Amino acid sequence: MSTQPRKKRHAFVGTGGRAFSFIEPLVTTYAQHNELVALCDLSTVRMAFYNERLRRLGRAPVPAYTAERFDELLRKEQPDEVFVCTQDSTHHDYIVRALHAGCDVITEKPMVIDETQCRAVIEAEKRNGRRIAVTFNYRYAPKHQLVKETLM
Repeated sequence: MSTQPRKKRHAFVGTGGRAFSFIEPLVTTYAQHNELVALCDLSTVRMAFYNERLRRLGRAPVPAYTAERFDELLRKEQPDEVFVCTQDSTHHDYIVRALHAGCDVITEKPMVIDETQCRAVIEAEKRNGRRIAVTFNYRYAPKHQLVKETLM
């Protein structure tokens, strides 16, 4: 009897254009090992847009939490990893809260905007034994890809 390993559970906080480059591949190309379990944003309209995209991709919609309910999302949905795609000035808050909830974090650059925020994130990472990764997703924008192709 073969048992499938449990899929890694992911939540997104921030569903603007920055999240777009992550969500679709997560639920299509990498769906065998990953599961989108929740969205969180200030805008219910953006979350509805993503849930409609999920439906069009043949995927079930996921729970949508407004930003003030982020801690509830962490408790109820129990993601393994949280993608932070909010405004730069709010990254640290969501990162620290996710780390304290026992989640790993993937955040877009910049991780934080000042030294105080950086220290808070590093302290939370050490205290909770979790992992943070910083992405550089904008490098995949079409105009940047064209520059790369031209240089190559």
